Amino acid sequence: MNEIIFSARIKYSKLGLVRFIGHLDTVRAVTRGLRCSGLPLKFSEGFSPHPKVSFGPALPLGFSSDCEYLDLELVRKVAAEAIVEKVGPNLPAGLQIQQAAILSFRPSALSKIIDHARYNIPLPIEHFIAPEAIKSTRAVNADAQIARMQRYIEKFECVKKTGQSCQFDITLKEVNKSAPSLKKIFAALFDIDLFDIDHARLHRLDQWSAKSKLL
Repeated sequence: MNEIIFSARIKYSKLGLVRFIGHLDTVRAVTRGLRCSGLPLKFSEGFSPHPKVSFGPALPLGFSSDCEYLDLELVRKVAAEAIVEKVGPNLPAGLQIQQAAILSFRPSALSKIIDHARYNIPLPIEHFIAPEAIKSTRAVNADAQIARMQRYIEKFECVKKTGQSCQFDITLKEVNKSAPSLKKIFAALFDIDLFDIDHARLHRLDQWSAKSKLL
């Protein structure tokens, strides 16, 4: 008799000092929280069983986020509210469950279906170049690398100006198709090292799929 497996999806935030914990350490911390939650988790087989969990795209080190996702498998159906109540208290400070849902389908890997990401990044005003200006002013001298970087920027605008700096919103597309990292994009297009910017304000605002709703 085949075992019935239920899939659940969790949306969580990563705020405060925990933003300086890398992706693999975040995976370990969340997995430990799941183990301690008492949920009927599905475990892998073999000599070292572990909960069957799939995480979304890695958050750049130093970034905070309101929109991280993970999928997990359960051997028994539970209420979405129970997932929030049981997992939340077992996570480190700064990791907080925002929402959970029991899925009615077997999901594809989050890293494959999430194709857009939106970030908020502070930049000195002199570094701002509108997307159309990037294309026109650099088109003559653009090499293959710069042209490749440009194709992943769907939207780039200043949403708040304070003195000589701006809070910029940047939306990247095709992030599930070997898109370069934000660090490489900003280095190539704007000659900026993101790690020289105040990391307390680097933030992932949203992630989504153009083809399907995540939650």
